Amino acid sequence: MTSPFVELEARIVKGALRRERIFRERINPLDFPEEYLYERYRSHDLTGLAESFVVFPGTCPTQTIKEGFHSMAGFPMVLGCIDCTHVPISASLGDNEGDYVNRKSIHSLNIQATCDHRCVITSLEAKWPGLFIGVLLGDRGYACQPFLMTPYPDPGEGPQTSFNVAHAKTRVRIEMTFGILKARFTCLRGLRVAPERAAVRDAIK
Repeated sequence: MTSPFVELEARIVKGALRRERIFRERINPLDFPEEYLYERYRSHDLTGLAESFVVFPGTCPTQTIKEGFHSMAGFPMVLGCIDCTHVPISASLGDNEGDYVNRKSIHSLNIQATCDHRCVITSLEAKWPGLFIGVLLGDRGYACQPFLMTPYPDPGEGPQTSFNVAHAKTRVRIEMTFGILKARFTCLRGLRVAPERAAVRDAIK
């Protein structure tokens, strides 16, 4: 039989350790001023680094880049791969909402980038100064240009099919680059704020 003193002591200890449950309102961190968010999450540090590291055709010698791409499928003279990716937006966009509706009827930012053979981003706007001897690889969403090679839309057997196979094996690097980028910065899978407040907007200026 349990002693009444033990039961009393247990009730006292239990009462002393019991804490009142307090329910606080959930705070939306995006309600804070932009100055606070920039300082808290240091997005300005990333945009400052972008100017030093995101350079076309890359941070290594152009010949190294060409050799890196050539080793994948034998495609010569390639300086980079180019493509676009959509970053969905769930925030209210106000009067300019129609400008952000893409071909899939989803609100998004359309970001264009180029990458080298290591999946390192070399441009976020596909604009670069100077003259470079080499070509970019893009999909059929781009017009074929002397500096931009796209696949044959209806390839015949033989050389055209071989060209498309080598093109696809090489151009996949830009798809891999977008995957790596979105895995590292999960906000790119869906923005909860308008573009004016998104750090990605600063990065693509």
